[in-house]
Amino acid sequence: MNEERNLVRRAIVIFAVLFTVLFSISFLHLRNEGELSSTILFVLILVFIVGLSIAIHTVVYISNEYKKDLKGFTPYEIGMLYSEYKSLIEQLSEGVISVDKECKIITLNEQFKRMYNLSDYDKGKIVYEVFPHIDFKTIMTSKNRVHNKLTEIFAEKILLTTFPLYVDGQVIGATAIIRSRYEVDKLIDQISGYRKISKALREQNHEFQNKLHVILGLIKMKDYEKVNNYITENVYTTNLTSDFYSSRIKDDKVTALFVGKEIQSMEYDTVIRLTDDSFLSRKHNPIDSDDLVIVIGNLIDNSFEAYGKTEHDNKKVTVRLLETDDQVLIGVTDHAGGIDPTVKERMFKRGVSTKDGDSRGTGLSLVNEIVNLYSGSKQVQSSKLGTYIEIILKKVTEWNYEY
Repeated sequence: MNEERNLVRRAIVIFAVLFTVLFSISFLHLRNEGELSSTILFVLILVFIVGLSIAIHTVVYISNEYKKDLKGFTPYEIGMLYSEYKSLIEQLSEGVISVDKECKIITLNEQFKRMYNLSDYDKGKIVYEVFPHIDFKTIMTSKNRVHNKLTEIFAEKILLTTFPLYVDGQVIGATAIIRSRYEVDKLIDQISGYRKISKALREQNHEFQNKLHVILGLIKMKDYEKVNNYITENVYTTNLTSDFYSSRIKDDKVTALFVGKEIQSMEYDTVIRLTDDSFLSRKHNPIDSDDLVIVIGNLIDNSFEAYGKTEHDNKKVTVRLLETDDQVLIGVTDHAGGIDPTVKERMFKRGVSTKDGDSRGTGLSLVNEIVNLYSGSKQVQSSKLGTYIEIILKKVTEWNYEY
């Protein structure tokens, strides 16, 4: 249908142009020959008016046809919509790629280019020449939408959403949206962390009520000196803990994590300690505070749960957090008896865990993804006495997406 419209437009334009050219030639020829009588002049003017009318109607017809093609939008509005669309897809944290009916790449956002090392030069190419990992032909023929399908590209687990593109009910192409599994795992881990802190706060509330009962009992016994000492001791201890963390850690999110873990440690009858040489600034770009919270939180949780399986009189988890100009070091030490050698080699892979229950084996795999994200490194030292895990995150300018 569109091809027929284009043929009609071209024919009308060619006719109008030829008519104008022939009229002009005839007029000039007759004028030069001196044969421009009043009758001929009248006929030429009449023909000119008819031609002008045809030209005007042609312009109006073509204008209306283009308006139909532009869905009623003006060229300015089309330009604005395109600018908004381009800005929108460039702001997405997901990678976006679209192809036309011939499988030529028509859209490629910055995130997708970074993830798979493509460039603007790849636009217009057949997609299978530069990115053969998604079957766009099947997407267009099946006309099915796939939402967040777990798949693997370059040995990386990703969530893939695909769907065909339509105009007037006809398939004109297809789009694929790729989201790193890391983003989903990160959200799950944060939710899990918030639940743990919420549970710890509830336990602290119960403990606080018990302390109030002690104070109330001492007051009824009129032992005011013991009341004073009891209150002073508990307030001093709480403030001392908070001041110790905030004096070394300037990042409020990470400080809050340690305060929460201090409360959670009571559940495991464990003491958590931050080394005296630890330091973290308020801003440590480009390393995100949420990523630090995930790494530190998971390592501490692993130590807590390791102690939960053993009998120890002195359960202690020591954390070293040290920032330099080019990296952040996170070291966690426990004395819970070490890690099984068969697990140690695979402990950072997804699904590997020594714990019971569902949704296990994601914490350390997420830590591993964050390490790769910041081009960092990790090492594990384990013996029958205990375990030391050290994570280094680099302050890189570009993130590494290959896991």
